[in-house]
Amino acid sequence: MTIFIQGLRRSGTTILYDVLSEDDKLSCFYEPLSLGKASYGGGSGMRRENVMRSLSAARIREGYLGGAGGDPRLNYGAPTNYRLEARRGCLTNEIKNYLSTIAGGDSLLKFTRATFFAKDLYDLDSRAVFIHIKKDPRRFVASHMCVKSYGSKLCSDPTLFFSKKSGFNQWSQEYISNFYLRENKEEYLNRPAYFKLLYLWKEFNEVTRETAGHLFKKDYIGVTAEELYFDQAKIINCIYNKIGRKAPNRVLAWAKSNVRKPRGILFEKDSRWQSAFDEIGIKIEK
Repeated sequence: MTIFIQGLRRSGTTILYDVLSEDDKLSCFYEPLSLGKASYGGGSGMRRENVMRSLSAARIREGYLGGAGGDPRLNYGAPTNYRLEARRGCLTNEIKNYLSTIAGGDSLLKFTRATFFAKDLYDLDSRAVFIHIKKDPRRFVASHMCVKSYGSKLCSDPTLFFSKKSGFNQWSQEYISNFYLRENKEEYLNRPAYFKLLYLWKEFNEVTRETAGHLFKKDYIGVTAEELYFDQAKIINCIYNKIGRKAPNRVLAWAKSNVRKPRGILFEKDSRWQSAFDEIGIKIEK
């Protein structure tokens, strides 16, 4: 059984990967479309080991370059090739063949670069379980804009926060946002950073939901990072029900001990959030 995880950066993909990788029956591969350089702790920071170790070993076994240094041929997205993950299309045959070498048996592949490639993943394994995880859009925006410190002036002054226009390029989000807007919604190019990130959140998550939901049907699971904390046993059991197994106790225990409570929503009562939601077409479930 193959499990795919896809979500935007800073949406909970890594902590969900961490949870499921406690299952010793799964072969786990972290960001197969990345350069593959050694990364200790991954995005969640909850682990001390190199999360790329199994991916590097698989690449070396199949004759690819790099090891801990990564292989530029397999970097299908940001930071170097960010345009590739922001444009509708399909993966190259080389990338498809490479993925087919690791997506076998009981495997878990975690992506942040596969928004537009659900069809390729379906072709790779049509019987897979596809987990689409997203975060509340306001938390998603804040996690990109306040990456250095939530105690900074930017993240304590709503005037600064909602007027900031550039300098939010951690994880290449500014590059990706501007590129996508230039190709699809040029009139939004001069809008503030929070607005651009909200638009990206809406567009990319809709693509994943519509495409993966249509293809994987009952084996598509949509979850939120917030649910992974507040309803973690329910979410984990739902995933294991899909793959026809009982959730291992060690998976449930690790989640209970390590999944952190979501931050509060920054400037939650500020009307600029709702104004942007209305303009972009984002609906928030109360």
